[in-house]
Order: sequence, then structure tokens, then C-alpha cells
Amino acid sequence: TSAKELEAPAGAAEARRRLALKYTVITPANQRATDRFAFVDAYEVDGIAYLLVASGGATKWEGGEKERCERVADSFFIGRGA
Repeated sequence: TSAKELEAPAGAAEARRRLALKYTVITPANQRATDRFAFVDAYEVDGIAYLLVASGGATKWEGGEKERCERVADSFFIGRGA
């Protein structure tokens, strides 16, 4: 897990932080554990935290899922007056 502060786009809430996570889920069909990675953008507006998540499976993460999830996370936007 890692975290970094990012510059928010114009018009967005300024308090923005991106977390990179690795976690494991249990599949409903066969009860197997599978690893996933995610980017979580956290915004704070008027004392309320907004968490926006983009995730992908670990098996495809280095094969393009990481870049796709980062592009999705880059598109997240919480306005100042949310």
C-alpha cells in the first residue's frame, strides 16, 4: 500500500490523495481467494470524505489493467461544493 498527494483538476476539491492497494477477495462461485489491486482517490469536502475506487485483477495488472485503472482514477472529480 502506498499513498501520494495529487494536484486536483481545476474546479475540484483541493484535498486529494491517491492510495494504491493490494487486497484479496473470496469469489462467490467457488470460494477461492483472488488478489486484486486498486487505486483509491480520497477527497475531503466540508469535513466529508469521498472515496472513489478503480480496481483490477492481479493477473492482468501488469498487462494493462494498471494503466486503465490509473486513467479511470485520473478522471475522478469531486467539485468544491459537493
